[in-house]
Amino acid sequence: MDFDWDEQTAIYLSLAPAEHVWRLLDRFSAERFARTLTAKRGLARLSDEQIEHYRQAPFFDLHHREISTDSSRGLIPGAAISTRQLPWIPPLVKVSDILRQLSPPVRERVLSALQPQLAALLRERIRQNWKFTPEARQQLILRARFDRELFECFGKRSPSAVAEWLIDRLFFGMGAVASLCEIHPLLNREARKHSGLRHRLKKGGGCPLDRCQQLAIVLMSLPPEVSAQLFKVLTPEVVQQVTLSISRLPPISPELRERVISEVTDLSLEDLEATARLEAEEFGQFLKRYLEGE
Repeated sequence: MDFDWDEQTAIYLSLAPAEHVWRLLDRFSAERFARTLTAKRGLARLSDEQIEHYRQAPFFDLHHREISTDSSRGLIPGAAISTRQLPWIPPLVKVSDILRQLSPPVRERVLSALQPQLAALLRERIRQNWKFTPEARQQLILRARFDRELFECFGKRSPSAVAEWLIDRLFFGMGAVASLCEIHPLLNREARKHSGLRHRLKKGGGCPLDRCQQLAIVLMSLPPEVSAQLFKVLTPEVVQQVTLSISRLPPISPELRERVISEVTDLSLEDLEATARLEAEEFGQFLKRYLEGE
């Protein structure tokens, strides 16, 4: 069977070692990533013979070189990066710039929650001299909805939640990466699709999380400045409970997150943010009552 270029790229990324995958994805544009993901979803299951063929060294060596050349970006560390140039910046440079603004202990906790090759590449990016103009950095901060104080707090309590947030906001989305490459960005391990805690919620089954964990997911799904307003409404005891639950959360899939938000609030993610912003006092009291089982 002959495969087109995007299908071959999807096959390569599904089979390549993790250290190759992350370096190649860091060169992809959002359009290239979406095109490859679409090709992956359209592929029929490969036979064992096809997989063995594509694991052979000649295919890997050739494809690795061609993808690297095809996806190469012209920007290098050192020059000033403007807002107009942001789309051409490697995705992990954007993530690393936000991480650089965290305190070293919290930054290391977040990095340690990531798959080892990804963490190593981010550390390499952090050491590089990427210079953003104030306007470009502000745009990154807005896109990540980054609030240093709140991120420091969550980074201490739940570094994996911060890692997931940044990858979803500034990379191509954690779920999309796992779907394309079958490599889990968190948990320091590789994970095949439909394995692990992220996929244990059975269709039509009950939610495996208690009310406090569900409340933690709702709050972590909101922009930091909105969560901060809700924390002011909640009692110190509730805040302590939720913070402890955040630190104990398993990795949460986008599907589980949407289901929890729907079951707790009967809102979509977009409506959740709007409601929390406009009615912080009332919404905070509603969450408190939900936690208490009323």
